[in-house]
This record gives sequence, structure tokens and C-alpha cells, in this order.
Amino acid sequence: MTINIGRREFISVLGGTAAALPLAARAQQPSLPVVGVLGSGNNPVFIQAIAEAGYEDNRDVHIEINSASARYDDLRTAVQDMIGRRVAVIAPFGINAAKATKEATSTIPIVFVVGVDPIKFGLVDSLNRPGGNITGMSLYTSELHAKRVDLLDKLIPAGAPIGMIINPKMPDTGIQEQNAEAAAREKGHPLIVVKASSEDELGPAFATIAERHVAGVLAVSDNFLNSQRDRIIALAVQYSVPMMYPFRADAAAGGLLSYGTDLKDVFRQAGNYVGRILKGDKPGDLPVQQPSKFELVINLKTAKTLGLEIPPNVLSIADEVIE
Repeated sequence: MTINIGRREFISVLGGTAAALPLAARAQQPSLPVVGVLGSGNNPVFIQAIAEAGYEDNRDVHIEINSASARYDDLRTAVQDMIGRRVAVIAPFGINAAKATKEATSTIPIVFVVGVDPIKFGLVDSLNRPGGNITGMSLYTSELHAKRVDLLDKLIPAGAPIGMIINPKMPDTGIQEQNAEAAAREKGHPLIVVKASSEDELGPAFATIAERHVAGVLAVSDNFLNSQRDRIIALAVQYSVPMMYPFRADAAAGGLLSYGTDLKDVFRQAGNYVGRILKGDKPGDLPVQQPSKFELVINLKTAKTLGLEIPPNVLSIADEVIE
């Protein structure tokens, strides 16, 4: 497959908003099994893991990508297209894509990658024995916000407000707010939530952060917000506010610090599951995997720009320091 992907597209896979891509390869070799990917773009780690399981793209299997928009009707149409193609496995990336796929088929194996609790959102009844035709990877852990707030707490004055930028259109917004509010309250900080679901709303969101004298901000994993990474990082610097991000790529792009899942490991496991299913394993017998590896990345260049000194006890636990 020759579709290219940039770093931003790689992090944005949990929502899926790019335009649909042409699917011509299967017509050339219809005898090969097809893996239908419903999400944003071509994930090289995922595809490599499938190859390592013995299924190289365009030799042993066709990997067809439909980057449907986040609108639910578009996702359902994309799933029906995959079902009509008699794909061997569907890999939906993002909760909306996963829900649309689960609703559409109870027979085609599904391997999802989502950023939410798959039990709360009705994808599976159990992580250990998901049953039926579905399994996958969940980036969700309830401890993440607590750890991010704990790190911010070490950088800002005691009792100062912590802000949180959310996209109200994402289905897990309420859960993320609750977890962050509980973590902030435990550390003695009020939580101020600002919302942005379009580019025009980002500037006013940061203006509100400044008006409310927010001392540090949490950014959550969301397709729209991830797509606006550069703008958000620039606004954080403009308003001189320390900001905690969910992924290493955020810190590498100029964000102050990030704490979150090793995404490469998540997609490597998802690709491995697809390979096992192609070999005959039943998805319902494969436990839903949750992340076990997290990384703290600190960008000292950004800290210097903000005039912020990172405490030694925070620097000492960083997995990576960008200087």
C-alpha cells in the first residue's frame, strides 16, 4: 500500500475525519482476504504487525482503508460497504466507528482501537472474555487524569485553578470531565472546563482560560483537538499557560509535557490480533487489551519559553526530556 501518513494523522486515528480513500487493490486480486480499516489514514505500525503475523499487504491480504468522516451516518455507510465486500476482519479506529461496526454485524470479526472504556460504551460485556465477534484495544485507564493532574500540581501554585479543554461532541466527554474534576479536587484545585469543537472556538477558549486565571491546562485525546495540535500549542505559549498533553507527539511538536499511552504498542497489539484472527482465532476469545506502558515527556525548550522551571522531582521521572 502506498498511502502516506504524517505524525498528526497517526495520533488522530481515535476519531476518523479524513476523506474516504479509493479502494482499487482488491479488484486486482479478489482471492486474497481483506482487512477493512475504518479510521483516519494508514497506520504503519498496525500494518507492519499484520505482516509480522504472516499477512503482508497486497501479497497475503489486502488492507483497505475507508477514512469516513465522524458523522455517524457516514460511518454506517462505510461499514455497510465493507460488509458488502465480504471483508475478513474490520478494524474500526475510534469509539464512533467501533459502535457503528458493532451495530452493523454480529458475524464479521471486529478488532477495535478506542480511547474509552469499552464496557461503559457497550462494545463488550467483559474485558477478559469479550465474546461474540469483537475484541480490541482500549487506551482508557481511569488513572490517567489523576497522574496528569498530579504532575501539573507540581508545576503550579497550591489551590490555583486547573483548566481542561474538551470537545463536547465526543461521546466520552462527561466521563473525562468527572475523572479530571475528581483528580483536581483531591489535589485542592478547582477545575474549569472550556469547550471547543471548531477552530473558531479555540481562541475564545484560551481567552476564557486567561480570564479565569487558570494556572495549568489539561488537553484530552480527541480527534478534533489532536488535529489542532499546532494551534493549541501556539495558544498555550501565547497565553503563557503550562499545558499537559496526552501523547508524546504533542511534546515533540512543542507542547510543554505529555503523559500517556505508548500508541505504537497499542497498534502493534491490534495488528497482532488481526493476524491471529486471520489464522483462525475467535475474537471473542481474545481479551480486550489495555495499555501497560505510559511515558512522560518534557519539553525543556518550551519550559524556557514559558519562563517555567521544571522541578527536579518531575525531571527525574521523565522517560524523555527534549532540550
